[in-house]
Amino acid sequence: MHAATCSARLGPSVSLTNLGCKRGLPHHRGGSARLLPRQGRIKGRNTKCSMSRGGDDAEVDVAVIGGGPGGLAAAFALIAKGLTVRVYERSKAVQQVGALLSLFPNGLEALHKIDPTTYEAVLGKAEPPSSSVRMDPRGTLLGPPGPHPFSAMEGKYGHPFVNIIWYELTDVLRSRLPPGTVHLGHRCVGFEDAGAHVAVEFENQATVKARMVIGADGVRSVVRSMLLSDGPPTYTGIMSWRGVFDSDADILTPSRQASVTSGTDKGGPDKLFLAVDIQARKTAWVAFVLQAEDPSETPKLSDGAAHLDRVRSLFSDWEAPLLHRVLDATDSARVLPLGIFERSPADTWSGGRVTLVGDAAHAMQPWLGQGTNSTFEDVHTLAELLAAAGGPKVLGDRSAVVSVLKEYESRRIPRTKTLQSWSQSTVLRPLDQPPPPRATQFMRSAEEDDWMYTYDHAVLTSLA
Repeated sequence: MHAATCSARLGPSVSLTNLGCKRGLPHHRGGSARLLPRQGRIKGRNTKCSMSRGGDDAEVDVAVIGGGPGGLAAAFALIAKGLTVRVYERSKAVQQVGALLSLFPNGLEALHKIDPTTYEAVLGKAEPPSSSVRMDPRGTLLGPPGPHPFSAMEGKYGHPFVNIIWYELTDVLRSRLPPGTVHLGHRCVGFEDAGAHVAVEFENQATVKARMVIGADGVRSVVRSMLLSDGPPTYTGIMSWRGVFDSDADILTPSRQASVTSGTDKGGPDKLFLAVDIQARKTAWVAFVLQAEDPSETPKLSDGAAHLDRVRSLFSDWEAPLLHRVLDATDSARVLPLGIFERSPADTWSGGRVTLVGDAAHAMQPWLGQGTNSTFEDVHTLAELLAAAGGPKVLGDRSAVVSVLKEYESRRIPRTKTLQSWSQSTVLRPLDQPPPPRATQFMRSAEEDDWMYTYDHAVLTSLA
């Protein structure tokens, strides 16, 4: 069933007296999510599960927590398999702030298998950089502009390497969903697996009863924290800022991608600045800096001017004209600070009717560019396994759902563990620290690259 012709089917309102919970429902306090302890008997009768009502309580096959690329792609893939889906995103509005994403052949192959027309729509907003240039902090070229190192990928793997703006990718995916699928301003504060369904509660007092819940809520996933209880993600000591601005001309001419780096053959780099032109419409950039302090101490997201000033200060001793030209063209309201966090590989992502995809399951450092790509692989694999097991019918049998999710883990966890391990070989390091062996994505073997950039959900692959 094509997503554009589907409509979300919402069931009757959830009755607070027939949820069948075995213990207290999730409760929100101080911004964290937790399960209340098991309720006992009071005055000779069972206490009822307490769930706040807010607006219409929904009944749906799958509730997806998180409205980023992974959550939206999951909704699209599952609706195409005949399931009813709702996506719940904590943000109250979609912001056009800067975040550059790179899509590699493996992620694009997964997206193409989900839906070829959506794949084409995404490519229509993206660009394969045909050339690139590297320079030092003074702006001196470290070699002439040349073909981008990934420009030959389409011929080898069947799909190109492309760059795209985060919010343009999510706009495309969101536009493919039926009206009413995505609900903004819904911050998940807890869930209860009641056997036949999962009851999910949100900070705005809305509730949903779903036969499956997918946590696609990122590196600080609330769903994961309740499911695995494995603590917060780890800060890597690297801070980044992302920016984007509209441009009528190619500001990076004659190249399509430019990087400015402080490294030498003796050590570093401790800072990196990358800028990319997207179809002569927009220029996106990202600045990476070694920063030991906790990024929670940086100014709040709304203080864009402070973030842009911070980037200017950190790179004030760099004379490269291109860097300052890019920063001068950037509206401070479109600057996004992002600390780089990661998680240790987990042996399981699921529990009962609940599972994880993307950064919620396997957050990794950005140097491989595999975050979104591996997420698309997760989504396609899960959708295909659910469809093969019976589609909507399988959700009526809890043991069958558990079996599908175990198979999903067996196909995805070994691969993502390897990607997480490779991504830990950071590109940034102090200027007096030489690069370790296999420090960057350009130092893998051809066989390892083939393994990473090739995706087939039906084939269990591992590196010997």
